[in-house]
Amino acid sequence: MQIIWDEVYHGKVEHYITPRGPVFHVGKQHLNKWRSGFAATALMVIATFFIQDTDFHDPKQREDFAAAMLHHNHYLFSGNEDINHKMWTGIWRSPFVLQTFASHFNFVAGCSQIPKLDSEKITAQAALALAATAIAAHGNLQLKKLMSGSKPQKHAVLLKGDSGVTWEVIIPDGEPYGFNFQMWGETTRKLLQPIMALSNANFSTIVEETQCYVKVSAKGKERSTRSSGSNEDDNDDFQNLFEFQ
Repeated sequence: MQIIWDEVYHGKVEHYITPRGPVFHVGKQHLNKWRSGFAATALMVIATFFIQDTDFHDPKQREDFAAAMLHHNHYLFSGNEDINHKMWTGIWRSPFVLQTFASHFNFVAGCSQIPKLDSEKITAQAALALAATAIAAHGNLQLKKLMSGSKPQKHAVLLKGDSGVTWEVIIPDGEPYGFNFQMWGETTRKLLQPIMALSNANFSTIVEETQCYVKVSAKGKERSTRSSGSNEDDNDDFQNLFEFQ
């Protein structure tokens, strides 16, 4: 964090960051906001997908679909029609993952580049792992139909489907519902390993395909600081991800 401060303000504002200081506290708040954004985005991506198909208005259908998508990490692939999961293609490029991954680029739009950290790629790789983890964590999303006359809750978004149905999607608040190490840590680590093994070309393709989901207002806003302005089967599933490079 000190490197970031020195790069952004380079001599204009001298400050030494301490773990108990206000700058560290604000920086940590922004980090938590960035990470929690994946959870909120994943909820909305899944909810929007479900509400547009009347078959998924049945909770049992949603449960069955979620179970199928989580089996062998089905939800990670854009080409997943084959019965043999080893024949699937387009890993990390399913619409679920790409739309959630886009939240990273929306959040960091306009942020300063920090050359000394050389963290542009590793940050994006970590963001992709968090996006995939968020989809898995909310794969069993249960949505409540908004009852006539009821008032939306404080952290809720109303979605309307083409059929006219309206759902109230609750955006849970607090650490237990957003990113936290206990719930997300192990899965994120397992997903990050094969992501970091991707070639530059393959990872660039994923980033490029994500851009169609990035807000127009967030594109091209990068700026320089120097400018004037759990079990063995599950483990096997994660290990197999290295085969899809």
